[in-house]
Amino acid sequence: QYAYPRFGLLPVGEVGKAEIVSALAPLWKNKAETASRLLQRIRTVLNFAAARDYAPGRDAEFWQQVKMALGPNERARKVEHHNSCPYSLVGAVLNEVAGGPSTDIVKLAFEFTVLTAARSGETRGALWSEIDQESRCWNIPEERMKAGRPHNVPLSARALKILAEAKRLHEDGFAHSEMGLIFPNTHGLPLSDMVFTVLLRRLGVEYTMHGFRASFRTWGSEKTQYEHEMLEFALAHTVGNQTVGSYMRTDRLEKRRQLMDDWAAFVAANAEGTLPKIAEKTG
Repeated sequence: QYAYPRFGLLPVGEVGKAEIVSALAPLWKNKAETASRLLQRIRTVLNFAAARDYAPGRDAEFWQQVKMALGPNERARKVEHHNSCPYSLVGAVLNEVAGGPSTDIVKLAFEFTVLTAARSGETRGALWSEIDQESRCWNIPEERMKAGRPHNVPLSARALKILAEAKRLHEDGFAHSEMGLIFPNTHGLPLSDMVFTVLLRRLGVEYTMHGFRASFRTWGSEKTQYEHEMLEFALAHTVGNQTVGSYMRTDRLEKRRQLMDDWAAFVAANAEGTLPKIAEKTG
């Protein structure tokens, strides 16, 4: 119920923009990636505190004001290159992950991220309350999205099975989280932002977790007839004007569901490939 700002102990309910900005300011200009991760963790803690009535809830406007107060961060805006896995080998990666040394919850989280074309942080912070079993969708609220807009992801049959397996682990006591996390660590908290990077390094491949989003996008362009706008929307990228965005969220839900089903089927059908290891490439 208490937070520890730079100047001392403070009830979590009294943590406001000034305290958050004070904690992030020393990192914001020169250590953008670290500051971004810290901001996400602060949001997770305060969301949990609000859920337990320790603190008032903060809306998307609150977090936007925090970023405005911190000012522009040019380094954070730089486009980074993420090594993407060829889409023909994504199934092989998931096959090796399934047989690897990671915990079951990490394996499930990894596969869920790939099959939903989500960002790592979206999966690591995913809550059971965000899953709509009736519509078979994962509804991510705006405060957890990079663009600050809610995003709904139609879930393939395999993605739903992953959730069922995660639920079983939860019920068996292997993945319990008071925060309601779907993929918690052994302490019931969000998985580390390095967990998937470590997993890929253990496999001996040079791909990045974020790069699997590019794998999905390239597959959609080269192997399917889905519209450019639909593929972009599936990645939660900005698509056209508000009218186009609204149309794709509603009337095209079933078509987007077919897109995710097709992606899951393609991945499953190509699970026998041989992965190029870093050692093989460097000699």
